[in-house]
Amino acid sequence: MYSVLRKLLRMSALRNTLLLAAVFLAIILIAGSILRFELTRQVFDAIDDDLALNAQRFESAATASGPGDSIFNNLITAHSGVSFGYLSALDENFGPVRSVVFETLGFQNLTRAELFHDRRFAPVDSDNFEDHDAYHEWEDDPDLWRVLVTDIGPDRLAVFTPIHEIEDALDLLPQIMWPITIATVMATLVVGVFLGLVQQRRINKVQSAFEQIAIGNLGHRIQPQSSRDDMDDLMHGFDTAATRLETSVQQMRDFSRNVAHELRTPLSELHLALDNIEDGPEQEKAIAKADKVMRTFDAILRISRLSAGTDQSHMSPIDLNAIAQQLYDLYTDSVEEAGQSLTLNLGNCRTVTGDRQLLLQLGSNLIENSIRYAGGGALVSIKTDGNRLTIADTGPGIPARDRMNVLQPLFTLDGSRSRQGNGLGLALVKAISDHHGAILELSEGKEGGLSVSVFLKESSLAPRNG
Repeated sequence: MYSVLRKLLRMSALRNTLLLAAVFLAIILIAGSILRFELTRQVFDAIDDDLALNAQRFESAATASGPGDSIFNNLITAHSGVSFGYLSALDENFGPVRSVVFETLGFQNLTRAELFHDRRFAPVDSDNFEDHDAYHEWEDDPDLWRVLVTDIGPDRLAVFTPIHEIEDALDLLPQIMWPITIATVMATLVVGVFLGLVQQRRINKVQSAFEQIAIGNLGHRIQPQSSRDDMDDLMHGFDTAATRLETSVQQMRDFSRNVAHELRTPLSELHLALDNIEDGPEQEKAIAKADKVMRTFDAILRISRLSAGTDQSHMSPIDLNAIAQQLYDLYTDSVEEAGQSLTLNLGNCRTVTGDRQLLLQLGSNLIENSIRYAGGGALVSIKTDGNRLTIADTGPGIPARDRMNVLQPLFTLDGSRSRQGNGLGLALVKAISDHHGAILELSEGKEGGLSVSVFLKESSLAPRNG
């Protein structure tokens, strides 16, 4: 589960979708807050304008009234249906509004308990009061009210209107927006995951193509069916670049092979001519040099063929211990003749996939390299463990800075390990390793010297006999 989630989160398209969803959610939250603020402002502006207009009407009616409760009764008569309270200059409270409310001029929001007193109305004739629809059972009134307190001469007037429905409507806005927003974000994520998976398959094609090129399969092509977008253009660009690379590499390989073949023929003729001259030290020296040059060209040809070859038909399941045992049997006498000793340590090996002859060639090159350069008294060891084959010696070794360089063709060291070489032995080992898709590791052994390990690909099949 974790690996699947991690793989999904590595998808560029999905990460972009998550980012866009987060940005969209933030925009919705900000826009919703701005919308609620603006709606609240406009609604309350309208309510305040209406309350102010009613207050102006009351003030006009009050100017035609006499003192005391006659003003209040005139207001009731003139503005039936408008909720208000009146506080005279003599601190006589007419209506349901608490006296403390009149202390603050201007607009305010009050609850029912803060706005109304316990008694039903102020000292006004009850029959006259109940004849007007402006007043009713206040204990059943809404919880939140908008109130405007203003002066009418020496007296004060409070006009009010319920706003709980407006507040409820404004509070309902987020309740409506949240489900819509969540549903939209979820739909965006679902669509994003789907599009991400589609896009990821195309990205995987490009990644697989690069991996094929990296292991030497220069003939691999993506071959998109159309040019719908920039990803298809990228695929076409990859195919074009791969074609040019394959052509250039093939031309270089053909040139190398042709040069090697052209030079090998006269060298063979030279070798035959040297065989026919009079025996002697000079003849042996000349023949040895001719043999060395021919071996060099043979190695170049083998490396060229391995680098160019994509034929995997000779690959099969192989017992790595059997390879190690065969190498030990082949080279025990040769190592002893060089004044060295050879040991074999067979571990718990897994079946690997490989070309038996090429793996034997790889091991032979490494052992011959140790025989040639490790010196007398050196210990040469063959070891297997899992999918790893290691051949090491206790000779002078190779400096860490040069370990990658010695894998390049024709590279030779200035030190003691380069006295007789042509710089192709380890290069051929590298070519065989790459042909198998293996990992080649050069390091210093536990007792010094050089240790070379090859990590081969495991096989799920049983090894073949022979």
